[in-house]
Amino acid sequence: MSLALSRMLLDRFFPDAEARPPTDWKETPEAHVFRMDVPGLDKEQVAVELVDGRVLRVRAGKQDDAAKDGHEEEDGDGAVRWHCRERVGARAFETQFRLPEDAAADGVRAAMADGVLTVTVPKRKGGKKRQHGGNSPSAAGSGPDTQTPPLDK
Repeated sequence: MSLALSRMLLDRFFPDAEARPPTDWKETPEAHVFRMDVPGLDKEQVAVELVDGRVLRVRAGKQDDAAKDGHEEEDGDGAVRWHCRERVGARAFETQFRLPEDAAADGVRAAMADGVLTVTVPKRKGGKKRQHGGNSPSAAGSGPDTQTPPLDK
C-alpha cells in the first residue's frame, strides 16, 4: 500500500490522530538534512530537541485550540463567540529520528521559512559510517540529556 493511501485511510478512520507531517531526510557528504512541512505554525510553536545525543525529536502544535464551537474567548474588541470553527490550522505532532553514528550532535541547526522546517545535522569528520535507524519511534525520554538546538528564522 502506498504511503499516500495509508495516510488517506488513517485520516479518514482516525481524524483526530496525531499525524506526522511530510518529511524528507537526505544525506550529503557534509550533513544529514531534514525538511518537514509545518504550514500554519510559527517558530515559537516548534520545538527541535536532541535526546541522548542520538535521537532528533520535533514537536509542534497550536497552543490556542481551547476555543471550540459555542465557547467564548476574549478579543481586542471584547468577547468573541465561535459558532463554527473548522480551520484550526496545523495539528499537533511529535516525531523522532534515530541519528546515525556519524552525526555531530553538537552542531545541529534548525531554520523555518515559508512553512518548511529545515534541520541540519552535520557529520563528524572521519566518523564511523553506519546505516541510519530510520524514522521509527524510539523510547528516548526527555531527561537531563535533552538538548535544544537554536531555531533560526
